[in-house]
Amino acid sequence: MVAGWWSGLQLCRTAGQRGYTGAVRYCAFLRAINVGRNNRVTMADLRELCDGLGFGNVGTYLQSGNLVFDAEAPAGQVTRLLEESLTRRGLERTYPVLREHGELQALARLRPFGGFDEARYRRYVTLFRDPLPDGASSFISGRGFEVAGAREREVFWVVEASQERGVDVGGLLERKLGAAGTTRYWHVVEAVAELAGGLKQDPVRGG
Repeated sequence: MVAGWWSGLQLCRTAGQRGYTGAVRYCAFLRAINVGRNNRVTMADLRELCDGLGFGNVGTYLQSGNLVFDAEAPAGQVTRLLEESLTRRGLERTYPVLREHGELQALARLRPFGGFDEARYRRYVTLFRDPLPDGASSFISGRGFEVAGAREREVFWVVEASQERGVDVGGLLERKLGAAGTTRYWHVVEAVAELAGGLKQDPVRGG
């Protein structure tokens, strides 16, 4: 625990047969989507891919690979299925990080950036699949950024708005913690949590 304040349709059917019943609302964050010339894909294509995997009520936010959908399988199985399908589509090293909608809602309510005013700081969160080692909230503040805090699978950090983002903080965190993750602006995570809660039959979709 971190110290600090904290095959698609067939897969879904098989999970139900094993006792995992009822659709779960997931939020998925993909890495390295539409960065420069790499991993170019439209959000319409991502939604179509998810539809083809048997996911329901699919929506996207912005162009950077933020997905919401329903699936009747545990997060680990859904993650593997999604990553394998993205790789077959030619999208490399997307490393999907999933959170159940309830988890993401709880995260958005934390207000982890107390003392870091939005007008003065750019606020980020790096999300990881697996639990982080103890002390992740304090091991590496400085060098052009500051860690605001950490939870079991998230690190919150800021950069002063007036300075250029010279350090790849997300990459640095991954190397130091020995874990792969993906980084988002905090307001994007808040927006995805809101989208996942309000998406019905006719979602507002980015891209």
